[in-house]
Amino acid sequence: MRLQMEARGKLKSQNIDTSDIKDGKIPTCKQVERSIDGGWGFFKGLQQDDGHWAADYGGPMFLMPGLIIATYVTGTMDEVLTVHHKEEMIRYGTRHTAHGTRPCT
Repeated sequence: MRLQMEARGKLKSQNIDTSDIKDGKIPTCKQVERSIDGGWGFFKGLQQDDGHWAADYGGPMFLMPGLIIATYVTGTMDEVLTVHHKEEMIRYGTRHTAHGTRPCT
């Protein structure tokens, strides 16, 4: 999504100078304001023309385990989920977990 926005000229480069910010030091008001402005500019660049921020919906990774557990515990997994559903759930899970993360092709 970020690459698409950049290609459309909507996403501006974030060249925020952080050389004066040191670990363990309390930032100055100017440094905080600069960081806030940079973050605001970044998300403003990601915002779509109709006002929403396009992103992958993470709901399936939150909801799917509950479905799997509930159908397993109740013994209804084979009734509720077809072989195709199970295959796609496994594919989705392996492509969207930390161990299975890789670029989409």
